[in-house]
Amino acid sequence: MPAGNTGGDGGYPFENGYGHEEWNFQAEDALNGYVYGYLYYRPSALRLGEEGGRMKIAFWTKHPDGTKLLVGFYHECVLADDTERQELDGHFKRNGIYGRRAGELVAAVPRLTLETAYAELIAAVEQYDLRFKCRIDNIEALPPMDWRVVPPEIAGKAVGQYFTNPTIISSDGMTSLLTLPRIAGTDGSPLSEEAYFREVGPTSRLVKRLHSQLSNRLALWLRERGVMLVDQELDRVDVEFSIGSSNYRAELKTCHGVGTTRSIREALGQLLEYNYYRGRQPAKHWLIVLDAAPSDDDRQFIDKLRSIRLPLNLGWQVQEQFEFSYPIFE
Repeated sequence: MPAGNTGGDGGYPFENGYGHEEWNFQAEDALNGYVYGYLYYRPSALRLGEEGGRMKIAFWTKHPDGTKLLVGFYHECVLADDTERQELDGHFKRNGIYGRRAGELVAAVPRLTLETAYAELIAAVEQYDLRFKCRIDNIEALPPMDWRVVPPEIAGKAVGQYFTNPTIISSDGMTSLLTLPRIAGTDGSPLSEEAYFREVGPTSRLVKRLHSQLSNRLALWLRERGVMLVDQELDRVDVEFSIGSSNYRAELKTCHGVGTTRSIREALGQLLEYNYYRGRQPAKHWLIVLDAAPSDDDRQFIDKLRSIRLPLNLGWQVQEQFEFSYPIFE
């Protein structure tokens, strides 16, 4: 997700405080099992012909101290056609991906407005900038402690940093990238990983505000349907309520900056703790409630967990209303 720090780069990232490449590893935004990545590079027909239409891409980023760091790979990708890019636009609109990414931009680059950010994101798809199509299982995002320091040259090729002219290297050169020395700061210590936690800087303030809004809307929605006893933030539980003789314990997640799948993963651990840790009495029903619609894979995952007798249900906000995979009101 956008960090709001362009590492001293010029051009578009410097002027705008972000680059569209920062979303290139968000597998939760995939369409039909493919991630669509942004690269400013447009390979020639000759180049594509030489590679049989398939490409391998290594991504590096620049630390603020100037160090170039290898952060991940598309191990095999192709160019998307016009129809696929139109489908991507519809997918982003239906699933609120444009809106979520716009929120991430505003959190990282406060001078942007939501309207400006939203328009920029749509333009990137409509102008075919998200043209590199890669299957999820061909994507490798290296964990921060496994990032590699990129040398000035790889396999005899100088590593350039112009977006329009990537460094073209051989297959052996690609393989050699994994033998590069691992990440280290200028003092020999690992670089900070704190940017990978949501509770940092302006992003944490935005996440907390969105979480409170989600909690209040859910509580109001329940009361409008006759649920009178709704507890919020009691004993670390986001929302707890009863319908008849059944009690419900809900963990709420805003998906800003992390997506629905990671939010569900985090909520599961908390629900297990809040239902069983230190002699707690488990609720009859466990709810995970998101502020964005889950993917089909998310819903199938919850179905599998229900099949092993976890009392789970998945809900999500739709404007001022809420939907659930399984009814909570009979």
